[in-house]
Amino acid sequence: MGEQFNNGTNANFTINEAGFYTLIIQVEDINGCYGSEEINFQILEGPSSTNTSATLNSSLSNHDCLDVGTSFELTTEITSIFSPSSLYWHQTEITTPVDYSFDVETGNNDVFNYHVQVEFDACNVPLILEHQYTIQYETSFDNDYNGNLLCKDDNITLTNTSPNATWNTNFSWDVENVEIISESHSSIEFLPNNGIYNWQLNYTGPCPSSNQATGLVTVADDNDHVTAAINAADSTIQSHSNVRCFIPPATNYFPNAFSPNDDNINDTYKFEGSFAKKLEVYIFDRWGKLIFHSNKVNFEWDGKIKDTGKLCPQGSYNMKYKIIGYDENSIKDEIPIMLLR
Repeated sequence: MGEQFNNGTNANFTINEAGFYTLIIQVEDINGCYGSEEINFQILEGPSSTNTSATLNSSLSNHDCLDVGTSFELTTEITSIFSPSSLYWHQTEITTPVDYSFDVETGNNDVFNYHVQVEFDACNVPLILEHQYTIQYETSFDNDYNGNLLCKDDNITLTNTSPNATWNTNFSWDVENVEIISESHSSIEFLPNNGIYNWQLNYTGPCPSSNQATGLVTVADDNDHVTAAINAADSTIQSHSNVRCFIPPATNYFPNAFSPNDDNINDTYKFEGSFAKKLEVYIFDRWGKLIFHSNKVNFEWDGKIKDTGKLCPQGSYNMKYKIIGYDENSIKDEIPIMLLR
């Protein structure tokens, strides 16, 4: 140890590091005679991250590009020269046995790093249990084009509806025969031309995927005209009039009740108006809790809480909505809905 202590008949000292040590004890009796003894001893290191490790063993052999909803089991395995008594999980604030098993479902609040505390009798060791896997998400998008004749300056918007679009930006659009107005990973807005279109959204991150739509866009031509005779005696005298696009305003008709009882009559609640380019709805229960939301014109509510799938009881509900028509005018309102069962 390299240190000397003169403390009478008692010697107190502290050792802060593990290792091999030699203790020499020398005493003097009342007659001035000396005696000594040498003691060799070892101090072992206690539980720490250097001598304790943890892994998660999976029931799957391959964790690449798992489909959403794939279930598998994870089991903890603790390796230490000491004997741990339990595991404390920080995310869930529970204490479990050391060899703990639990089920995981991909796409449902995925956790890739579990912060735990390996508990021993006298101390605890914080560790991180890592379990990495990739998920195969389906790429999808909505478009607001309904196939009708477009005016020259009408634009089309494609909206990314992929489930991973809210946190991942590795998306790119591939559209043909258009003039792009704005573009991001979440949407693209453009002026189309006459002809066949091929619109595609690509996900370029782990487990790449894509989705495409093909169809025909028809845009009114400024040179289009109609001809009408105005002189019955001389049919060579004619009037020419250019075609002009007329964009009707949106109508905001919603039913005031529906009955989701699986009798195929009014089983879903939906927009029954017309000429809506965009629509956003929020439905609340009588206590003001949001139970359903959609930003699709062709939405259908089946009378269930969107997040849990639980049936809503019969009663009155409140809906707030905003409609944007093709003429870019908007309608905002709030109406009651009666759910009957």
